[in-house]
Amino acid sequence: MHHGSLKTSILVRSREDVRIILVRAPRYVPQGETASIELEVANGMPKGIKAVSVVPASELRIMPSEYFIGDMEADDVFSASFDVDTSDLSPGTMRRR
Repeated sequence: MHHGSLKTSILVRSREDVRIILVRAPRYVPQGETASIELEVANGMPKGIKAVSVVPASELRIMPSEYFIGDMEADDVFSASFDVDTSDLSPGTMRRR
């Protein structure tokens, strides 16, 4: 029988690497109108990241289907906005994550 031990360390961070921050969204939208949603994408990593994209994960019709930011340096913040088409939703419909 063989026994051994291994000492190792881990880095614990108290912040997220990339954050999506909701800046503006309507509380309600009349049926058939377009709702605009504004976001900020923040790089919380201590180094740059490459080829950053924001892709909405929803069954709703959202334009654009992808917002490409590209490279982000440490602590960079970029704005992104999306339009949500409500023409195929019934009044009172609520969609949540």
